[in-house]
Parts: sequence; C-alpha cells; structure tokens
Amino acid sequence: MIQSKGHRLWALFSGRLIWPETHCGEFFILGKDGLGTDVSPDTPNALRQLYKPLRREMRRYAKPRLPTEFPQPLIDQGFAYHGEIGWCIDDAVQTAEWFRGRGAAIVEADLWLVKNSVVQPHIQTESGILAYNYSTTTLPSETWEAFVSRSSNEVTAFMRQFRWPENATDPVEQDVRFSLDWAWKEWLEDDGFTFPK
Repeated sequence: MIQSKGHRLWALFSGRLIWPETHCGEFFILGKDGLGTDVSPDTPNALRQLYKPLRREMRRYAKPRLPTEFPQPLIDQGFAYHGEIGWCIDDAVQTAEWFRGRGAAIVEADLWLVKNSVVQPHIQTESGILAYNYSTTTLPSETWEAFVSRSSNEVTAFMRQFRWPENATDPVEQDVRFSLDWAWKEWLEDDGFTFPK
C-alpha cells in the first residue's frame, strides 16, 4: 500500500464515527481508493495499525535504534536525525535486505531531502508539496514470514522507482535519503498481535 501520510491523516479525521478511545485509529479497512477508514475491532476484514508497538519501541531510544550487530559501514553512510537514520537508495535497499535476513519487516519508508543538515520530508513542486512515502501492515491471513518477504519486496521496489519530479522547484542536486521503520515479530506480539502459522 503506497500512500501519503497526509492522506492517512485525512482518512483518520474524516471518518463518520469515532470509536472508543482505546480503539480509535487502531483498526481500519482499505477502500477501493487505497485510503484507510477507521472501524471497530469487530468489523470483518479489519486490519490493525502497527504504529502503537512501533512508537513504543521508538520512545525507548533517543538515538537511532539499530541492533548492535548492524553493519558499521551502513551506520557510517547513513544520516542520523532525531533518532532516525536516512540512507541513499542503494544503502537503504541493503538495510532492508539486512533486516529481512534477520526476520524483521520494513513497515514504513519516508523520503528525506537533507538540506544544511536538516531533513525536509517532502519535495516542493510547482503544484504543491509532494510527500513520497510507503507504509504497510499485515494482511488478515498473512504469516509473519510472508509479511517480512512482502514488505521487503514492496519497499525495495518503492525506493528503486523513485524519480525526481519534472515539476520540482527544489534543485535536483538534493541529498535524497530514505528513512526506514522496521518491526520485529516480538514487538507486535508484546502488543497482542498473533499471526497465522
């Protein structure tokens, strides 16, 4: 599922019914337009957001939360910013492959433009701001292993397909990076997720 965070927020706040706070924004269904609509947990085919356990893990670390065995060359080539790291496309693909090989799923990727050591998470175009990001969640009958494989394939294709917009007003010489968010099966199981065998 490729969508902009702005669309996700629009869908979140444009719903007709707000569910109790404990479930608000946690369960959703995808429309034919690819946008999510919040629903109650008992809705058939409802998907569950991965953000709660991911944000909990992110809060645990003020610095980039990389595993201790993560390759030092990829750390050195990344751009650390507020507890996250952005990599050039080839290094981001290597990072996604490294996590896949260890059983982690890539659940989000965001384009960063690095300007004067500050991250700009969008490209300014003649027609407005373009945010280029990817996010996914598990499918109802998907095993963890299938989710890891699918998310890795999708995010790799997403990053490799990036092309600088022809109508961009930002200079082409920008330092383009991709920040990745990943999840380990244990993080989600700690939050009550279960996966088919």
